[in-house]
Amino acid sequence: MPIGNIKNSKEAEKITLPSLPKADMFRHWKLTVRKTILSASIDPDATWTWLLQIEQPHTTFESLYDPGDYFRTLDTKLCVAVDMLVRDNHSLKSDIDIETETLAKQGKRIAGRQVLQMVYKSYKTNVENGTVYDVMDVIAVELHGNQMEHFLHRWDKVILGLSEPMPENTKKAFFASKVRNCQAFQREYTDWKRKSDDDPTKTLETLRQAMKDLIEDARREGEGRRTTRFKRLC
Repeated sequence: MPIGNIKNSKEAEKITLPSLPKADMFRHWKLTVRKTILSASIDPDATWTWLLQIEQPHTTFESLYDPGDYFRTLDTKLCVAVDMLVRDNHSLKSDIDIETETLAKQGKRIAGRQVLQMVYKSYKTNVENGTVYDVMDVIAVELHGNQMEHFLHRWDKVILGLSEPMPENTKKAFFASKVRNCQAFQREYTDWKRKSDDDPTKTLETLRQAMKDLIEDARREGEGRRTTRFKRLC
């Protein structure tokens, strides 16, 4: 067991993290997150070292899978806390859900530090250096040809870094106008466009997820072709 400063005799029943911040408040928010997690632990000194591993430049998502026996319950509570934190951020929640399902298929459960790292990385625009975006940056995001992956990465980066929140309908209108002429996305866009405006599935997240699924399908097909070529060479 790590030797630290045993401040509390009992670990907190749950962790409640502060709401996701605006882009320019990320640095301060992260400091508060650290303090919140430390205050929930029975050993703040050991937890501090354990927590900072998330932020090390060479720490991978996979290396955070095993929290260690000493932090197992704290890590589980952290996972629940992050799940509650992102429930209204459809983009981030979708990414975490995909990773959760991917690990579940391998018989594994996602770890708290893993999902917290995903939240941190989602803010890794130039947010920590004080760079934020406005509506003109949203307008400037363009989908060139069928370069959907590059477009989606840029879109998510700008939307997450907005200095002021944008109404959901406005974001939906912007996104739809940018993807409607993409030939590789025509079927998905047309199916979405044909839905009535009062259809609860005619949302920005539905359209965004359709593009993300298409990107993932193309990536898997590409990997399959590379594997086939490799086997032929062998």
